[in-house]
Amino acid sequence: MAVKVCPGCGEGNKETAHVCVVCSSSLRDVVPQGTLNSDKKYSGSLSKSSVCSHCHESLEEGALKCKYCGTLVSRISSPQPYYQYDEDLTPTPDNVAMTLIVISTIVIPIVGLIVGGVVSFSDDRDKQDTGKMLLILGLVMIVVQLFLFWWIFA
Repeated sequence: MAVKVCPGCGEGNKETAHVCVVCSSSLRDVVPQGTLNSDKKYSGSLSKSSVCSHCHESLEEGALKCKYCGTLVSRISSPQPYYQYDEDLTPTPDNVAMTLIVISTIVIPIVGLIVGGVVSFSDDRDKQDTGKMLLILGLVMIVVQLFLFWWIFA
């Protein structure tokens, strides 16, 4: 990853920057240091230890971290997937809706029976499984509520 070092404050900026992000000095005549992104080509033949996994810069022999981006060098030889998992586990609208349907099925079992009956006829296999789960939960909650009603009023 190439950087343009500001002559005024010494801050590293992106290779495409025209002004410094810290002091707003002009970077027009500053020569980028490091490998330009346009010059980077990954051939697949480089070993993991000779190239930074983050910026794909060449690493010095025995380096513990990349001198361009600061990423720690990984000595694990397992192949990295081409995708990354999103560590942010914020609830999605589908998860929130399903949680509310399950809670309402526990409180009012007929909701689970109706929604589960409708969803179980879907073309999507996951939705069919969800519908079956709601039907079973609705039936179980009816039995539990009948038992509680009998136990309390008997």
